[in-house]
Amino acid sequence: MSSPNAVSQATLEYLARRLDDLAADFPNTSAGVDLGTLTDHIAMLTHHLDYANGRAQERFTAAETVYLPERGVLQQLAEAAVGITGALNILAQALAHAAHGYRTEAIPGIGHTHLRGDQATTLTIVAAKYADARARLTDTAAALHPAPVRGSSSGPLPTAIPATRPTPPPPGKDRTSAPRR
Repeated sequence: MSSPNAVSQATLEYLARRLDDLAADFPNTSAGVDLGTLTDHIAMLTHHLDYANGRAQERFTAAETVYLPERGVLQQLAEAAVGITGALNILAQALAHAAHGYRTEAIPGIGHTHLRGDQATTLTIVAAKYADARARLTDTAAALHPAPVRGSSSGPLPTAIPATRPTPPPPGKDRTSAPRR
């Protein structure tokens, strides 16, 4: 019988769906970037990280033994936390960049270059960070889905085992001549 605190594949699938949904919500272009929404996305990633860590904490503080199958699930959950943290870091860098652009505009006497404080450049950089975070989250979510069972692939099965080519004889050896006595 499984523990009420058990972490199962269903936990991983739930988290994978949430990460996929969040990644799909990320803007694809700089025109779709909104810094208020960026802070919301950071908050949601923090929530998902808290969820993953909370589930692991519940399980490890329970008195029941953690058996091997559940340990594998907990390992995947920990690896998901690493992926979420990476995406969170990327989005935090995007927010820091955007905030720095605003700070340089607010400080008098700072030399203005064509890139410093330029809203379009800031949004382009934030959009690129979003793309990196999206890739990290989709990779993390994909790793949480169960591995397909061998033999149940949707692709065509090979019809024959490919033939191997015979290896040529080593240099200096002639196969056609009889051995010398």
